[in-house]
Amino acid sequence: MLTRAGDREGGAAYAQAAMDALPPEKHSLTLRMLMREIQR
Repeated sequence: MLTRAGDREGGAAYAQAAMDALPPEKHSLTLRMLMREIQR
């Protein structure tokens, strides 16, 4: 939502923090693909 609203840096930081809060075994391919999309 932050990224779509124009806050690309805030959106990427929020998404990265959420991903970092998950244990590594929960980092699915779908989540990694979503992170790449947010970072673009």
